[in-house]
Amino acid sequence: MKTMRSSKTRTNVFVVCCVSFLVIYCVNQYTKIKELKRNLVKTLENDEKIEETSYFMKENMSSYEVFQSYDAEEFPTVLNGPTRIPHIIHQICHSEDIYEIFQDPISSFVENNPTWEYRFWTYESGRKFLNRHYPYLISIYDAFGGNDVRKSDLLRFAVIHHYGGLYADLDVKNWRSLDIATIKYACIVPTEPFEHSAFIYKTEFILTTAVLLCRPKHPFFKQALINLQLANKDGHPVYVTGPLYFTDIYKNYNSISEDDYGRRKLDNSSNSPYFYKGTLPEDHNDAVYVPNSQYFMGDIDVNLFDSTSPQQSFKICNEPNEFALSGKDLELTYRACHEFEKRKQLRKERKFTFTSHYWYHMWTFPEAKLFNLKRIHIKTFIPSCVLYK
Repeated sequence: MKTMRSSKTRTNVFVVCCVSFLVIYCVNQYTKIKELKRNLVKTLENDEKIEETSYFMKENMSSYEVFQSYDAEEFPTVLNGPTRIPHIIHQICHSEDIYEIFQDPISSFVENNPTWEYRFWTYESGRKFLNRHYPYLISIYDAFGGNDVRKSDLLRFAVIHHYGGLYADLDVKNWRSLDIATIKYACIVPTEPFEHSAFIYKTEFILTTAVLLCRPKHPFFKQALINLQLANKDGHPVYVTGPLYFTDIYKNYNSISEDDYGRRKLDNSSNSPYFYKGTLPEDHNDAVYVPNSQYFMGDIDVNLFDSTSPQQSFKICNEPNEFALSGKDLELTYRACHEFEKRKQLRKERKFTFTSHYWYHMWTFPEAKLFNLKRIHIKTFIPSCVLYK
């Protein structure tokens, strides 16, 4: 009798422990997913914050030029023109098992572009690809180590250079067909929102690496790859392979110097941003077209609303005189606040938007924080995806 009672007690304890573990697991899973989705939710909630920061801008900043046109316009294209950028979608993850939170944005590209080829890359398959086509980059690729995001940066430049097509981060959602974006221009590289470049980087523009479209073998991406041979394996991703590195390559490629700050573009055939982009016509086969941000990169990182540093957030738009700003920094701040005000309607309506970036910043999360997130194999929901072997 005692043995039966003892056995039953152990069973009850085991059941309680299992249930407790499942409860804790579910709570952790929910908490992590909720934290990751906060950017998407806050993007929809930012309208109130936009209104809160508007008064000072309306009264004081209208005399400062915005960075680009804020009129809603369809993306420039050529009616019945030939395709210049191949219809291939490239996405990258450290393995074929992706976090379930990315399933919706990934699926959006396939659903809106059913005739496009979808290629999925991992760090392992990417290394095989590099070893075959770009062996001079294997050394630095390996030096980055583990699941380092700098591998993803290097790999995206390589696959776009080799195959052409579109690359998008996993936290980028596609809203409509990309077909018309592949006709007029040979290479398309968006900027981050100009509020980012002004508030965070204190410069006129910063190119993004989250969305890229280009023809194969473009000399701009060749230059980006060649220079990576000298990358600092211990450096910060933003500077070594990310937006700041990419922007420097763009400036060198187009012979843009510090003296060109504030200089206007030479080609006014489209609604591209106003800054100087070099001498090549926008539709030249070797040019890099920088589109108006309403198309690919119009969404602001919500951290700019919550930043603890007022000089890197929209708090500075309310009372800029409280901060020690002068010269170029002051002008950039006023222009960015004016830009923010003028683009509110565009950002709400997304009338001609191709993609939205949710700014999850997954690469900044420690692996322990991501360990329990549910994963799903890419073939489960994109069975037609091409995996490099």
